[in-house]
Amino acid sequence: KAIRLVGAHSDISAMKMVQEKLTLEKNQAEKANQAKTEFLAHMSHEIRTPLTAISGIAEIFTKKRQNLDDRQKQLVHTLLSSASSLKDLVNDLLDFSRIESGEVEIVQEGFTLDDVFEGIVSIASLKASEKGISFVFDYNDVKQLSILGDKIRLRQILINLAGNAVKFAAVS
Repeated sequence: KAIRLVGAHSDISAMKMVQEKLTLEKNQAEKANQAKTEFLAHMSHEIRTPLTAISGIAEIFTKKRQNLDDRQKQLVHTLLSSASSLKDLVNDLLDFSRIESGEVEIVQEGFTLDDVFEGIVSIASLKASEKGISFVFDYNDVKQLSILGDKIRLRQILINLAGNAVKFAAVS
């Protein structure tokens, strides 16, 4: 025996249409992002094969340096340096694809910092000399320090930092 009825009535059709549209657009964006990731991974692998051949040929020329004149030596040096930079870029693209797909694993291993730093100094010094500047990195205080971490990821980060330092250094 109800005496009174209290309630409210609202038309939420427009809100539901907006929600469905947002869901559809989100799904399309996720598919596009997945396609981009797959494309980057595929292209990186496709680029790596000829790049490896180019690097190999440049290394052969480097071993035959005594038969080259100064201009040819400089060209071979530039070829090697450029191939190395491209390899780093391709590896960064592959890492980016792995990160997006959740495939990157951080490795915990013991290593000494001098192993990492020596490679970085040689790469950064080469790029700096091409720009006409010097690259100085004093790591004597931590040279024999052993740490636990991901040596490859640390190396990538430090190469990027050193590379950016050289790239954006003002030359006077």
